[in-house]
This record gives sequence, C-alpha cells and structure tokens, in this order.
Amino acid sequence: MLADQGTVPLTSAAGQFMADFLVSQGQNRPTLGPEKSDSFSAGGALKIGSASFTLDFFHIKVKDRIALSSSFDFVAALQSVAASNGVGFNLTDSTSQLLNTLDAAGVLSAGDFAGSEDLTSFGFFNNDFDTRTQGIDIVGNMPIDLGRGSTKATLALNYTDTKVTRPGNISPGRLRQLQENIPNWKGNLTLNHDEGNWAALIRANYYGSFFEDHLDSNLAFPINGGAEITFDAQLALRFNDEKYQIAIGANNILNNFPDRNPWSGIVGAKYPLTAPGGVNGGLYYIRLTAKLP
Repeated sequence: MLADQGTVPLTSAAGQFMADFLVSQGQNRPTLGPEKSDSFSAGGALKIGSASFTLDFFHIKVKDRIALSSSFDFVAALQSVAASNGVGFNLTDSTSQLLNTLDAAGVLSAGDFAGSEDLTSFGFFNNDFDTRTQGIDIVGNMPIDLGRGSTKATLALNYTDTKVTRPGNISPGRLRQLQENIPNWKGNLTLNHDEGNWAALIRANYYGSFFEDHLDSNLAFPINGGAEITFDAQLALRFNDEKYQIAIGANNILNNFPDRNPWSGIVGAKYPLTAPGGVNGGLYYIRLTAKLP
C-alpha cells in the first residue's frame, strides 16, 4: 500500500508538533543551526633509497551534525496526543481527520498544518548527533627497473574509523550505517609504464567490508557487504609530437559486482546501493585526448 511520506521544515507546524511530541516521550528536542567542527592532522615523509613514503593522520570532531532525521509516524503521534488529551478518535482515521478532531477539541489548529494534512510520516533536517572520524593515509612510490622504459609503482592506503559520540534521535539503523557504511580499509596499487610513445597502466583496487541499512529500513533489511577487489587497465598511444593520445581501457575490467542484496526478492535493488566499488560493473572505453596550443 502506498503511503504519503515527506520532508518538512523543522520550523513548520508539523515539525514543531513532532518536536514537542518527542520531548513528551523523553527524547531530546530537535534543533537546527550551524555545525561545529574541530580537526587535527599531522604527517611525515620518508625516503628509503629510490622509494618514498608519506603518512598523514587526521582527527575530525563534528558537533551538531545536520542530517535528515528518521521518518516519524505522524498518524501515531496524532493518535497519542489525542489519547493523552482525552479526545476520542477511530483507529482508521486519516491524518486530516485526526487534525480536524484535535482542532475541534481545541488541542491544535488544523489550519496551521496546511500542506501536511495528507502525510502519514515525515522527517526533517536538524542538528541531531556528534561524530568523531579519524584515520591515516599512506602513499608510497617506487621506481621499478624492467630494463626498458620507465616504470613506477604507487601504493595508496586509507584507514578511516567513524564513531557516533552522541546519537541524538537517530535510529539504530542510521547509527550503524554512519559508523560502518564506509569501509575501514581501502586502497589501490598502480603500475605505470612509459616507453617511447606508449604508456600502460594496471591498477588493483581494494574495498573493505561495509554495512548498508537498505532502503533506510531501520535494520529491517540489513546488508553486510563483503570486501571487493577490482582491476583497471589502460593502454595509450601518443602521436603527432605527443599532441594527441588515443587510449583503450577499462575500469573494473573483470566486470565484478558487489555481493547481491539478500532482500532483492522481497524489496529494493539487486545490489546494495552504497557499495563502495559501485554497482554498474565494468566500464570499457576508447578515449582520444588532445593538447591545445
């Protein structure tokens, strides 16, 4: 059955009604204002022979993060307010009927809710939670002697960890997705080879495991996505004094896909929509580039 859901301003009558209702239920009152952040970073470089490495550490705290709230059941909130005020209603009453019933009882003014009278649930943007994100970036470069041309290997690694330090009113599903949707580890190893007018590239990409709260279902359809490895490749030819280059290549050359959504036979997409390696499989191309004078 289709249901009319939406996003309303927190300052609207519906937004303030839900804010009052959340307070009455013992939750924090939603607010909307600027985010506040503090960050710290440090890095260093190391050279060993012909190889060079850099390491960077980052630490970011964000307070009062702006985010779309969970979807709140407007009908259930109206029914609860009616019950607490001794106002009779039918369990089958629509949103507009409940608003009119509460208006007649003097609990609220239905006219203030114009545009929201058909909503069964809604969310709003608010300062809802605090996070701490920290991690490291490691990049290494090393030339490789193959006896002809020039070859360079580049390794890039990233570790990122996000924790919700103040959960506010966010749902358990959103809380877990904020902390686990981005893989802790990801990286790539690239080999570049240049020889005369030719150039070649091979890259291996790694994406760690991740979690997706599919369809923002609050853990009704959880997906625990496994780690993935994909490969890219390109072969290019430069000509006419290197003014032009034609390249043939592919991203995700083996046409790899993430783990399938275990709920796809019930609801939702075939693959998790936030899979870090994408859900479109391989991309194959022929590209012509030119250097302008």
